Amino acid sequence: MPSNLSSLFLLTFLPLLVGCGSRYTVEYQHQSPNLEIGLAAPSSPEDAPVFDHPNRFLPGELDRLLASIHYIIPKLFSWSDPIPAFNEDDREHLTPYLQRAFANATRHEKIVFSIRTRMRAAYGSRSGMTRGELTIQDGYLHLTLFSLAGQGMSSSSGPIEGQSDKKYTHWRLNPQPRQHLTSQRLNRLSIPIRAGTYGGRLRPDEKIREEKKLFDSLTR
Repeated sequence: MPSNLSSLFLLTFLPLLVGCGSRYTVEYQHQSPNLEIGLAAPSSPEDAPVFDHPNRFLPGELDRLLASIHYIIPKLFSWSDPIPAFNEDDREHLTPYLQRAFANATRHEKIVFSIRTRMRAAYGSRSGMTRGELTIQDGYLHLTLFSLAGQGMSSSSGPIEGQSDKKYTHWRLNPQPRQHLTSQRLNRLSIPIRAGTYGGRLRPDEKIREEKKLFDSLTR
């Protein structure tokens, strides 16, 4: 693999991995100038969270989940209307690689990503990198966005001692129905993966039956 691409990947994900409770190493799943996908494994798995990985999504399911993610930006005396965090082109590029990463991830690995895109900003639109991590746990897709194209870094992406998580000046995630922000960190969002999921881990065989039942009901 070319050294310049490797260096770019490490620089891209350095803010993600430094901020984690334990050290992580990244295994590349995909690398290109505009898109990077990796699996981040902890150096001490015994102290790391356990996720519901690997996971295989239903057809169209991950695209729908990504399409449901919105953010808002400050206006003069209020906030903007909700703006999709991933446009259609982003989702078309991201989804196949993210699905593969989730299918390959182990129970301790996080999926990390970085995509170059154009996003709406306070004045016009800007090009930049959207970076974050994804995990699945207890029926929810958990998203942390560390930077958003055109908006810069989140104020809670690299917390300083004594810094308030509420100090958020550039953008914040905007939960849609049945989604919720994690704690007071406005760049962390939990999204129910399927209808009727409010927590509670399913065994693989139960999960497959529930997914088939949901898929059949949506495609009638």
